[in-house]
Amino acid sequence: MSLESLYDHSPVWFQNLMCSIKGFFICKERYCDGFWNELNAYEQRKYIQSESLASFLKTIKETPAYKHIFLKNKDLSGLDLLYKFPIINKIDVKSHFNDYINPECTEEMTMTSTSGTTGGGLVFPYTKQMSNKQWAVWWRYRRALGITIDTWCGWFGGKRIIDPNTRKSPFWRINKPGKQVMFSSLHLTHDTVQYYHHEIDERGLEWLHGYPSHIAKFAAMAIDNGLPPLNNVRFVTTGAENVLGNQISMFKKMFPNALIRQHYGLAEGVANISQNREGEWIVDDDFSFIEFIPISKENPNVCRIIGTNFNNPAFPLLRYDTGDTATIERHDDGSIKVISIDGRSANVLKGPDGFEINEARLSIVLHDFNNIVEAQFIQHSLTDIDLLIVKNHLYNEKDELLLKSNIKENFDKRIKVTIKYVDSVERTAAGKLRLVITEIK
Repeated sequence: MSLESLYDHSPVWFQNLMCSIKGFFICKERYCDGFWNELNAYEQRKYIQSESLASFLKTIKETPAYKHIFLKNKDLSGLDLLYKFPIINKIDVKSHFNDYINPECTEEMTMTSTSGTTGGGLVFPYTKQMSNKQWAVWWRYRRALGITIDTWCGWFGGKRIIDPNTRKSPFWRINKPGKQVMFSSLHLTHDTVQYYHHEIDERGLEWLHGYPSHIAKFAAMAIDNGLPPLNNVRFVTTGAENVLGNQISMFKKMFPNALIRQHYGLAEGVANISQNREGEWIVDDDFSFIEFIPISKENPNVCRIIGTNFNNPAFPLLRYDTGDTATIERHDDGSIKVISIDGRSANVLKGPDGFEINEARLSIVLHDFNNIVEAQFIQHSLTDIDLLIVKNHLYNEKDELLLKSNIKENFDKRIKVTIKYVDSVERTAAGKLRLVITEIK
């Protein structure tokens, strides 16, 4: 019996224990001395972007993907040198993965992963210092809002925490060391929302965090069921998707005392943008370097987000196209103000009981696959879905078995998901690949 199967068939108290054990080790690794040192440095604004970038470029000269450009531009440094590198994207990196590994990096490292909006997972090396810096800059944003590391969080994320076929409350699990009540968004329906509402109210949770589509769904269902506002919630923070206007309206109605703020960041660490207490988008230019490149001459303020990570020497990504866009204002002094982050709105699949599986959750199914180039879910009915896969030449039977296992773990057994291999996935008129296409009106 696998660990996942053992977990699924264990009583709730044991699942809570397992979540807490895993949470203990995550906290021990994540909130180490290095993290606190970096948090202090970021909060005191000790890092200067130009200095960090110049120093970083000196450490990655032997990286195969970049070596020839360094040789051709020996007299350049800083931004003058950076702009000599071509813009790359996830497909470029996956197609030449080994070329982006820095042979001279000797720092302690681990592997991390991302799936992103194209649906093609990327697993890459990640230094311990990079992890410390990334979590530090994320917590700088949270602490500036008033959230502390000891604040208990009602979590509405995309990870699978309960068997999809579970029909009995509680529809959440507890991670005590991480101070998280982890709610299963998959099980959230009109029939179950009262249990979620009672848990948040009874525990007096002050902070909700997760995908906006999940939290908005909870708020909408609670309102529809006539449940009272949750006045104890003081913070609602979101990531991975856009927060839409109607979602904010629902947040304000269900959480009238809450500060509602968004964060934009990527596992690749090439860009980080967060809203402050006043709701303004702040670019963390001491963490990475971001270029806002217009999509068209007709509308120069709608831009691609191109980021450079100068904190992960193990796997340097220079001028990396995130696949996301932003609307900006350009000022006469050359400064840029971010108005909104675009291109992250959730597409959803609908389940037999009315629950929704959003784009962020679906990306979990495709996590950790370097050999899947692109993917797309096409929903024909509530129980019939095609998963189109563009595979590379290294894709094998092991990948397919893991993909089928992920589908089984994350989908209700009444939904048939058929894997279909294709040469390409159709894009929108703007050239954007959508992870989800639904034929259900």
